[in-house]
Amino acid sequence: MANNAEAQPDLEKQEDVKADRTRRLLKWAIVLSVIALLAIVGVAIPMALKVLPENSTETSSSAASAANKEETDGFENQVPAEPSIPPARPTPAEPDAPTASPTVSTRAPTGKPTRSAEPTDDNPSSMPTLSPTTLSPTQNPTPLASMVPTLSISPTVAPIDPNHSFKLRLFWQRGFYWQESFQEVWHCVECTKCNEYGAGDGVEHGCVEYPTGDSSYCQEGDMFWIMGCRPGQGARFNVLENPGSGHQVRLAGTNICMGRGAPDADTGEWKRRLMQAVKCDNKDANQLWAPFEKLSKFELRPFEHAGRTEDDAECVSQLHHPKNGEVISMHGCKLSRIYETRYWEEYD
Repeated sequence: MANNAEAQPDLEKQEDVKADRTRRLLKWAIVLSVIALLAIVGVAIPMALKVLPENSTETSSSAASAANKEETDGFENQVPAEPSIPPARPTPAEPDAPTASPTVSTRAPTGKPTRSAEPTDDNPSSMPTLSPTTLSPTQNPTPLASMVPTLSISPTVAPIDPNHSFKLRLFWQRGFYWQESFQEVWHCVECTKCNEYGAGDGVEHGCVEYPTGDSSYCQEGDMFWIMGCRPGQGARFNVLENPGSGHQVRLAGTNICMGRGAPDADTGEWKRRLMQAVKCDNKDANQLWAPFEKLSKFELRPFEHAGRTEDDAECVSQLHHPKNGEVISMHGCKLSRIYETRYWEEYD
């Protein structure tokens, strides 16, 4: 009896092990079945989509005949045909068969080829023909082209009045940064009597200021510098236009013009970059300036520099940031643009 009692728990333990093993096998069987089912579905759906016919809309009569055939042949052992992948290029449809997309109706082909109009010439001429090219004439035909082009009146610019006097001010606009300031300042050109010719600060060349800076004080051989634009005082200028040539800048009420060229103070060599007051002569190339159309903003560059780029041309300016008492002379136009001292304007 004792042996039977000891053997009973062993049997129960073995039954539990068998039951647990059976449950695990069932779980794995279920998992494998699900995986197999998913694989079958994943393969069957794409294959079914591939074997679908392009023309999905079948007539009811075809469906009915197919159903009758299945009923009559239902008891026969038939091997189903394997689905085949359609070719890359669709087979041509039979005449009058419906298509997946609507087509445009065309005329029935004729027995003879269509003939187009014969070309007039394989090598058309460069000159226009006198006869119209349209099948029917227009209501208002245009006149025939003439051999000579029509000359139109070119726009003209009003000349600068030679009697108009103004102060010659160094051009300023908002954003200019002179002498560590953005504030507007006024610098106008006046004559000055100097001990020697040069550029830069006038005090270095012994330059002195005339009492009022009026043009009447100017004499031949004077230099020019910038001073404050004093109301009712200072030099005034005229612009003399010379057709086919350059402009002259004349001191108002005098026969003295701005000229280029003066002897160097140290070597005595003639320097064209220096400036002085000279007797007006429209044949003197040293007092001719490139033409400008208006006095609101213009350059003073030599007439022979009119067509040059700013890298190769010179303009009337002064050194770096302007201040009163600086002598004006010829400087590179590009450098003057960088220093914002390249342009001039009239000032009353």
